[in-house]
Amino acid sequence: MAKKVSEEGVTASSNGTKKQHKKQVRQEAKTRLKLEEAQKNEQKAAKKVTKAQAQLEAYQMQIHKYEAKLAEMRSPHPEPEAESDEQQQEPVSAEAPSDNADGYSQIPDLPDLATSYVEEGQ
Repeated sequence: MAKKVSEEGVTASSNGTKKQHKKQVRQEAKTRLKLEEAQKNEQKAAKKVTKAQAQLEAYQMQIHKYEAKLAEMRSPHPEPEAESDEQQQEPVSAEAPSDNADGYSQIPDLPDLATSYVEEGQ
């Protein structure tokens, strides 16, 4: 009988070891499946990010195009008649006739900048 007890103990412990090994193998398989699923999700997310980045750049280009168009619309365009008038005007000669007898052309009175600066400082 002593042999039966020791045999049962050995078989019980070997059965326990087999069960633990089986359990570990199952857990590893489940973990591998979860890992593969996580990697697939990562790839999907990376594709979405790439697509979103491309869409963002397209939107930014569209914004710049519309901003440029607005700026062009807002900037004053010279009228074609004004350009032709400037070309038809006679060039100013180097020796312009003087308004005064002393040979200097008349310059309008300008405000005295020194006194206006002092007045602003007070």
